Amino acid sequence: MMEAEYINSNGEQNNNNKTGSKLTQDQIFAQALTYFLAGTKTTSTVLAFCTYVLAVNPDCQQRLYDEIQAITGNQNGDIGYETLDSMPYLDACVSETLRLYSPFPRVKRVANTDYTFPGIGLTIKAGQRVEIPVHAMHRSPDNFVDPDKFNPD
Repeated sequence: MMEAEYINSNGEQNNNNKTGSKLTQDQIFAQALTYFLAGTKTTSTVLAFCTYVLAVNPDCQQRLYDEIQAITGNQNGDIGYETLDSMPYLDACVSETLRLYSPFPRVKRVANTDYTFPGIGLTIKAGQRVEIPVHAMHRSPDNFVDPDKFNPD
């Protein structure tokens, strides 16, 4: 983003931040703040809900604890991405938490091209707004046997 500030619409250096630069200092700050707040809020919310569902489901908590102990062994607290990636039950617990407590209950999009759903003939036109009810889909008995139950399996 810092480099984008100094490139004008012709792709030339523009060190005086006049009209034509792609991003102003305020825009760079706003974008960076948005990335920071969106990332920390969603992460902390998911981790808080995951802690909650594990607390009220001690059997799941114990199974996750056992997996972590078995995989980390004697790593002295140094757990890298590869180690985390090798924990399928941890992934299942986080995914199930996201299903039950999605940080985004609805997702809104605007179609950039026309799209017709095969078999039903429904067409979404370019420019049309579409809202996807994530919370409703994740809590629907049509999609999950017991939709309100935390079940990492």
